[in-house]
Amino acid sequence: MTTTTSSTTASEIAQSILESADCFSFAGWQQFVEHLSQRSGESNGSPAGIDDELDDLFGQQDQPLLWGLPVISQTDAGQHLSRAAKLHDASTAVVSAEKDLLSWLNSLGENSNSDIHTLAIGIGVVAVLPKLAEFCEEANWLAAAEQVAAMANADHQCLLSTLLANELRLMIGLQFPELKCFDQYASQAHRQLESQLEELLDADGAILSKHVQDIPAILGSWTRTLLLLDHASMELDDEPQERWEWFVRYSMRLLRSDGTHMLGSNDVPFHLHLYKTATKVSNDKNDRLIARGLLPGGNPKNKKVKMLHEEGTFSEWAGLAVFQQDWNADSPRVAVALDEEKFRMEVCRGSKLFELTGLPDVSINGKTLQTDDEWEEVGSHFDDDIDYLELELDLDDDVTLQRQLCLIHDDEMLLIADSVFCKSAERIDYRNEWTLADSITPMQESENNEYYLRQKEIRSLVLPLNLSEWQSANSDDKIQATDQKLTVSQSVLGKTLYSPVWVSLNPEASVQPRTWRKLSVSEAMQTVSDDVARAYRVRIGDNQWVFYKSFGEVGNRTFLGQNQTSDLFIGKFLEDGNVEELLAIDP
Repeated sequence: MTTTTSSTTASEIAQSILESADCFSFAGWQQFVEHLSQRSGESNGSPAGIDDELDDLFGQQDQPLLWGLPVISQTDAGQHLSRAAKLHDASTAVVSAEKDLLSWLNSLGENSNSDIHTLAIGIGVVAVLPKLAEFCEEANWLAAAEQVAAMANADHQCLLSTLLANELRLMIGLQFPELKCFDQYASQAHRQLESQLEELLDADGAILSKHVQDIPAILGSWTRTLLLLDHASMELDDEPQERWEWFVRYSMRLLRSDGTHMLGSNDVPFHLHLYKTATKVSNDKNDRLIARGLLPGGNPKNKKVKMLHEEGTFSEWAGLAVFQQDWNADSPRVAVALDEEKFRMEVCRGSKLFELTGLPDVSINGKTLQTDDEWEEVGSHFDDDIDYLELELDLDDDVTLQRQLCLIHDDEMLLIADSVFCKSAERIDYRNEWTLADSITPMQESENNEYYLRQKEIRSLVLPLNLSEWQSANSDDKIQATDQKLTVSQSVLGKTLYSPVWVSLNPEASVQPRTWRKLSVSEAMQTVSDDVARAYRVRIGDNQWVFYKSFGEVGNRTFLGQNQTSDLFIGKFLEDGNVEELLAIDP
């Protein structure tokens, strides 16, 4: 790329420099350069006060302008930003400033991988443009000013580019408030941020699920933008401010114990300074308390952190759910993202255990079914004891798929159950695949159907409840592990197929003796068929649970001494033999 610019744009910038909005009248370039070096009494040419915020952006080794961005192409961007940091703090001589500016211009124009890293470099360029004016040729400096202004006002297609462009516009406006062509940039960026917070987040801080992978980068851009707005004394209105604070909290809901992000990209590194800074610009002191206990290097034993319980949550608008018990970094966490028919779920306990992506393979009489519908919430329940979410999706040929997800907090047990409903009795084949984390090794005992998930030590236990405990009892239905995949396969001739899987997320419980049984369900003293209702008993160590699911119309039914009229019931046996109700869903 050459350093020549569009004559119209460059001319407008040059004219604005010579006739500023504050009625300055610069005799020429040199007088403007002198103004930059002397304005507001700051020797480096930045408006008064902004240096504190620039210190936050440049003074960290993790390069805050790259927070949350993929590592791909970060090397070159990082080198440019490192030079900008050195110019900002004057830690090195600036004799190479002209060369650096030309190099930046080339980088801003190449746009080799994506414009995300290019925009980050552009923000760094604007931060040091006032200082660079003293050491650069007028034409090159104007070329850089034109280039970053064009980037800020371009029509960006992806969300991250749009956020970074707004951040760039704010930086330009704050660095050059006296120039006519830039004097509205800061107020425009302020209004745009408020619009983004209201359009992209719900009242609880959940973002649309299609953006969940980019949460660290979104958090990074909004955090930097708010730092600069604070400098300019430009406060958010109450509603966008509240949504921002809830978004900070929601972002921390999705952190694994090493600081990486659930449902995030594997090539996005963790930045401790990002979350410390985000909670710093939040008005909620509990966010800072949670961060001190949750983030790597914090104090998870802090009594105040332990007192902060957090129920699970589901946003139908955003298509996001998080199951959690507390803010302990090692406690079980389940994250679900829905986007039309797309489904993605991650289960972790400190570190990632496994993930479900996409739909199970379902075929009726040999025909594989598809869908052009979207997931809908059937029911949900969240309290201090249990998180429950039931979803439904219509498949071809009037077939319905239901998915039940339930986390029992204190016991650290997770139920994942799929139901397939047909209008009449058919041959139903079902196959669902879990993707295990790279660090997880699946282990199966030679004669049993359960699987251990091992990471140096056993971390979890998987019980396929609709299969017999013993492999020899049923050769058609099975669970098997290959190539970091755990696959459950079932077949049935009927109107309903049910595939419940019980997962222990408690490492200590996972190595204790266990057993499970499918129970008989009776109505009017007659055993009902599997198409009517099913019930199961699970025992791990000294703890026992029972759960029941009705298919179709509910009735007054009995199983294991329990009488139920619910659509779904989950209970736990007490020491006296009675059953404590954990969850009952009425029709």
